[in-house]
Amino acid sequence: MNAQVQATEKTFIRKISAANVCGKIPNPPEKGVQPLMQVIGRASGYRTGEKDHGDGPRPWYGLTGVFEAVNIETGEIFNAPECFLPEPFGSAISNQLKDGAQSVDFAFELGITTGKNTRYEWSVKPLSDPSEADPLDTLRGRVPGLQHALTDQSDNTASGSGRRK
Repeated sequence: MNAQVQATEKTFIRKISAANVCGKIPNPPEKGVQPLMQVIGRASGYRTGEKDHGDGPRPWYGLTGVFEAVNIETGEIFNAPECFLPEPFGSAISNQLKDGAQSVDFAFELGITTGKNTRYEWSVKPLSDPSEADPLDTLRGRVPGLQHALTDQSDNTASGSGRRK
């Protein structure tokens, strides 16, 4: 995050998505990854559908739960009850929920790289080791009688394609 930007407020929005947090996706760098946003969340459900972007229908996965994203360029912080992630990340998390997980925690940095057959490809860098302590343990300790089922977190390290040129 830009050291000169200090976000002091959280903005509540309907859904976390790259477009809602970062605006128009910029052109990617010639080499390397351009980080766009950091996202943390606890997905406890999902919904699916299809959308046609002019090149045929493509599936989408909307995660439901508690999510927060930070625009790396501006430092703005966004909270939402729904999170849309580029493929294959959204389906990887929704598949864990479909397979019986009560919830799936994740924390990663979403960025873009130059695509081979597309304008850009998505890049995901994990921000936490899933084997480390649960970041919500402190909060749970302050809420007497709170019951919670612990689940494993998926390592989202694959890359997916952006929109075609």
